[in-house]
Amino acid sequence: MCGIVGYIGKKSAAPIILDGLSKLEYRGYDSAGIAVFDGEKIVTRKAVGRLKVLENLTHGGETMKGFSGIGHTRWATHGAPSDLNAHPHSNNKGTIAVVHNGIIENYIPLRKKMQEKGWELGEDDEELFEYSMHPGQYEAYKSGKAKADFEADLAKRKAEKNAPKGAALPKEVTVQVNGQNYKVEIAYGGETPAPSVQAAAPAAAPAGEGEDILAPLEGKFYLVKDNSETPKKVGDAVQAGDTLGYIEAMKTFNAIRADKAGVITAILVASGDSVEEDDPIMKMA
Repeated sequence: MCGIVGYIGKKSAAPIILDGLSKLEYRGYDSAGIAVFDGEKIVTRKAVGRLKVLENLTHGGETMKGFSGIGHTRWATHGAPSDLNAHPHSNNKGTIAVVHNGIIENYIPLRKKMQEKGWELGEDDEELFEYSMHPGQYEAYKSGKAKADFEADLAKRKAEKNAPKGAALPKEVTVQVNGQNYKVEIAYGGETPAPSVQAAAPAAAPAGEGEDILAPLEGKFYLVKDNSETPKKVGDAVQAGDTLGYIEAMKTFNAIRADKAGVITAILVASGDSVEEDDPIMKMA
């Protein structure tokens, strides 16, 4: 069983985290690591063996300056004990450090999707962990939609600020992201808000045609996870990253998201039905 300790406060974080990890030594482990933000960057140290090895490496935490950090003791269940496999894991830019217990059960479809899109996994798949935690935000960032939304909001604010008093404000702007033009409608004041930034809407498709949307893992299929959501239906147009439904597994609702824009042409299973991994659950064109 892995041990996790975190600290944010006014004292030096590393010695406190190491002391906390020492209280968890009875749980068993084969490697340990610690990451501390020094005010400018995240500094990470990891070591195979007893916690004493990490303590000696960091001189009891004295060489790691900073007031916030996380620490981890690992019991290897997937992957051999090594400095590389020890936590914390960092993203490619070194701006995020992650520790976790257990495994990412739906890593196969996530990894496949990232490889198909050419997204980097990182040296030890830590980018995949970020994707599994925040799929909507991650896809919006990687696809350029987040940037398009930002550019549209920035254009609107500039137009409001720079327009002469009484002058007509623009109702539409075009922004370019990754070589693709997006037309953005702008609303002001009490006007009806414009729809989300999107490329040209897909044409209507005949019912029952298109590509299968597969269940990413075994569990129960639901169109919504609570009454605050509106279930998708045949004929609905969706954008890349939109939630199509959920697979409930181990008391967790795992979102199923659209890989690309399209129209739902069929819903193949009823809400609450049990599904196996890779079972077709919807069709989109």
